[in-house]
Amino acid sequence: MNSKNFIARNIVVFLFIFSFIVVFFVTSYANRLIGFTMQTMQYHIEQRLMSASRLAAEITSAEELDQYQRIEDMNLPSYQALRRKLLDFSQKADVHFVYYLRPVGQNEFQYIVDNDFDEKTRVGLDTPPYERLPWIVPALEGRTVCSGLGNYTPGWEGIVTAYSPVFDKNGEAAALIGVDIYDEPIVSARRMVQILGLVQIIALLMIFASGLICLVSYRKETKRANKANQAKSTFLAQKNAGAESAAYTLQNLGVTAKKFIGRFTAPDARILVVDDIPTNLVVVEGLLTVYRCQVDTCCSGIEAIQAVQNNHYDVVFMDHMMPEMDGIESTRHIRSLDGDYYQRLPIIALTANATTGIREIFLEQGFSDYLGKPIEIAKLDGILETWISVDKKMRKEKEDQPEDEQGEVLKNLIIEGIDTARARERYRGKIYIEVLRSYTVHTPALLEKLRILTKETLSGETIMDFTITVHGLKGSTYGICADGA
Repeated sequence: MNSKNFIARNIVVFLFIFSFIVVFFVTSYANRLIGFTMQTMQYHIEQRLMSASRLAAEITSAEELDQYQRIEDMNLPSYQALRRKLLDFSQKADVHFVYYLRPVGQNEFQYIVDNDFDEKTRVGLDTPPYERLPWIVPALEGRTVCSGLGNYTPGWEGIVTAYSPVFDKNGEAAALIGVDIYDEPIVSARRMVQILGLVQIIALLMIFASGLICLVSYRKETKRANKANQAKSTFLAQKNAGAESAAYTLQNLGVTAKKFIGRFTAPDARILVVDDIPTNLVVVEGLLTVYRCQVDTCCSGIEAIQAVQNNHYDVVFMDHMMPEMDGIESTRHIRSLDGDYYQRLPIIALTANATTGIREIFLEQGFSDYLGKPIEIAKLDGILETWISVDKKMRKEKEDQPEDEQGEVLKNLIIEGIDTARARERYRGKIYIEVLRSYTVHTPALLEKLRILTKETLSGETIMDFTITVHGLKGSTYGICADGA
């Protein structure tokens, strides 16, 4: 009996300590995931830079570089032509500086030529040699090396560099090719994430200390604590009642989202959607219902190749990042098939990497267009307007939108963390219920996969697997209209 009374008297203390422990571990785990994400991003940036340097090493030969030895050689037409080649490469590869240099003396490098046409900042044969840094030496031994984010060559702060060897006919590294990009924004973001993580820990400790002080005061004044507890219960009851009243008032005022109305329907059009995350397939299929077209789905690039060979599609939506065979490889395979249909088939890339120049990259890989994730309905409408043939589109001025079961359910449905008003705006019929059902079935497996991956040292295939899984989880979470997604 006494133990029960002790627990009853100290229930607030136990709940507070338990809540603090849970929040502390959740915050720590979230910071760890963010750290892994930053490491993954850094790895891909460095790999991209080293890949660019290997490609740049093939622009010219060591023998051609040997003809540029004197300052006067900088006036040769072939020297200027090489500078223009380097400039074209830097623009296409989206890097800032590309340059050749050769080892001279015992411990120095001499610049040969670069892509910079600004006389104030360019380097060349008239630039004084600079001291050879230890981390560059492996490049002279035939390996591609990268300085890494935040590690700079003296005098070139804020620039991350990758070097690859340029081999002569004897197979020896006669020169090096350097490729640079600015990394200050990335390094600043990484530093800010680390600072924010530390601030979170400090804030939690301060909250814990403040809570303990409050709890001690609470225990000393039992009567006042009881009154405060009663007042708290009254306040929470009023707050819940107020929240329900507010929700009821908003519904009576008609504060609801208007459904998107497509500009046309295409009942004879057939569309294929390819994504390795089932929830994403349900989401895209739901968004396409307003067009009344025929929609097929598949979960891999291999299935997509078989589907386009067995059926005639008007548009294919292909996810960029998929395991085994990604969207780029799948599209290349389809384009390689014999027949005009495979060459002209509109294939739209679905990607969360909507960065500058990404459209041109996808076009070079054989895609017809691209659509960013999360999918914006207006942009989806524009894609379909562009690529579905005119003879299959039926224009309409308005869409009949009778009240459906889902609409009535969602009006009164409140799910913590989900914006049901946005769901009514995006989906029609019972599609949203199917999206939620798919999410609850498939998301636990994705979370478990991330948990397992984060216990391992990420490298090579596991990094790509981690990136693809996070990519899929992000897309499916946006699909259920989660808050903040």
